[in-house]
Amino acid sequence: MPGGARLVLYAAALTAAVRVTIFLAVTLGRLTFPWEVEVLEGLSIDYAWTLLHGGNLYAPPSAHFAPNWYPPLHYVLSLPFLLLGGFSLPAARLVSITAVALCVVLGLRFLRNAGAPWTGVLLFVAVLFAFYPATGYWYDLARVDSSATLLAFAGVVVLAGAGARPRPALVVAGGVLLALSVFAKQTNLALALGALLFLLGSRDFDRLRLLATAQLATALALAAALWLLYGRDALIIVIQPARHYFSLGWAGLFLGFAWPMLPAAGLAALAARRAQAGPARALKLLLTFFIFAFGMGLLAACKLGGQPNSSMPAIFVVALALGLAAGPLLERGRHRLLLVAQALLLLALPPWDFLEWIPSPLDRAEARQILADMLEQPGSFLAYNASFVSTVHRGEMYPYWDRLYDWAGGQDARSPFRPDPARYPEDFLRLIRERHFRAVYTNAGDYLGDPVQRAIAAHYRPVFFWRSGMEPGVADKRWRHCVPRLKWLPRAP
Repeated sequence: MPGGARLVLYAAALTAAVRVTIFLAVTLGRLTFPWEVEVLEGLSIDYAWTLLHGGNLYAPPSAHFAPNWYPPLHYVLSLPFLLLGGFSLPAARLVSITAVALCVVLGLRFLRNAGAPWTGVLLFVAVLFAFYPATGYWYDLARVDSSATLLAFAGVVVLAGAGARPRPALVVAGGVLLALSVFAKQTNLALALGALLFLLGSRDFDRLRLLATAQLATALALAAALWLLYGRDALIIVIQPARHYFSLGWAGLFLGFAWPMLPAAGLAALAARRAQAGPARALKLLLTFFIFAFGMGLLAACKLGGQPNSSMPAIFVVALALGLAAGPLLERGRHRLLLVAQALLLLALPPWDFLEWIPSPLDRAEARQILADMLEQPGSFLAYNASFVSTVHRGEMYPYWDRLYDWAGGQDARSPFRPDPARYPEDFLRLIRERHFRAVYTNAGDYLGDPVQRAIAAHYRPVFFWRSGMEPGVADKRWRHCVPRLKWLPRAP
C-alpha cells in the first residue's frame, strides 16, 4: 500500500474509532435513564400502548390523550421491543440503537460487495457517527428518526446495488422500503421522489415503472389501512405539519450544522467522474438521494420546532457515498490528500460536549427519587411532561404538554407561540380545577404560556423542587429540562 493510501487509512481509522467511542459512551451512558432526554421520547411508549389497546392515535385531544403528527409505523416497530422490555424508555431507545446498528451493517455489506477498500468502510463509519453530536445526540433517542432512517437507508442500499442496476425483484423491494419509510416519517418522501427522478433522468424506464408501481401500491395499501383504522382523523398527519410556522431565514442555522456534509458529497461527485461505469452510476444515484435528503433537511429545519434530526437520511447517504468513492480517489496522490483532510475535518467536527449529555450519578439518584415519589402517591397523579409514567404504572394515560400546545396553535404560522386556550380539552382542565390529581409533576418552568400550566398554578401549590443538574455551574443542557422535577399538591378549596 502506497504511503499516501496508508495515511488515509490511518486517518479514517482514528476518526471512526473516536466517533464510535463517543456514540457508545453517550448511548450506553443514558440508555437506562428513566426520564426523557429529549422532548416526545415518552410518546413512543404512550402511542405503542395506544396501538396495543386499540385506541385512536389521531383522535382529538381529551383528558386522556393528545395526538401526534407522525405516521404510525415507528410505533408498530417499537411494540415487540416494548412488550419484551416492559414498556420502558430503555426498551424504546433500543429500537433506535438497533436501527442505527442495522444501518451500519447494511452499509458495510454494500461497500464490501461493491469492492470498496477498508479505507472506504472506515470513512463510511466516520461520517455516519461524526454527525451524532451535531444532531443533538439524536441517533439513540426513543423517537421516530432512526427507525425511519433505517427503512429509507435500506431502500437506498437495495436500489444502489449492482451498480444501481438491481434486478426487478430488488427494485420492487427498494420501492416498498422507501414507501414504508414515509409511513414512519413524512420527510422521507424526498428520497422516494429522488429515486424516481434519477431513473427518469437516466431513461431507465423499465425500472422506473417497477419502482413507481411498488411505491404507489405500498402507499395506497398503507393509506387505506390508516383510513379504515382512524378515518378522517388520520388526515392530521398531513394537515397539522402544513400549518406550522416556516421561515427560510432559519436556513443559516441549518447550514451551520450541515455544511461539513458538502465536502464529502463533493468528493463523491469527483469520484463519480473517475470511476468505472457501475460504481459511477451508483455514486450518481447516491448523490441524487443526498441532494433530495439534504434539501428536505433544510426545509424541515426552517419549520418551527425543526431539529437537525431530519437530516439523518442525508448524513447516512453521504456517508455511504464517500465510502464508495474512496476506491477511485485513492488512485491519485492529490485525491488521497483530500481524503485525509476530510477525515481530519470529521475528527474535529464540533460539538465536543458529550460528557455533559450523560446523566451523572447524582442525576440518576434524583431520577430514582422522583419516580419513587410518583409511585408512592395514593391516587391519580399527573406527570404533565412525562405522561408515560402514569400510563405504564397506573394504566392512566394523560395528554402530553407539547402535543396539546401544538394542537392549540402554538407552532402554527398564524399564531406562533400563542396557543388558543379554547382548543385545550375542557375535560382535562376540569380535572385540574377540581383537584382530581393527588399530585402534579412538571418540568422546571412554564416558558410557553401554557394554559394547563396556568391552571396548575391556580389550583395547586409547589411543594418540592429536585435541583440536580439545575445548580449554578452545571451545564444547562436541553435534556435536563425534560425531567419532571417540580412537585405540586392541591391548594385548599
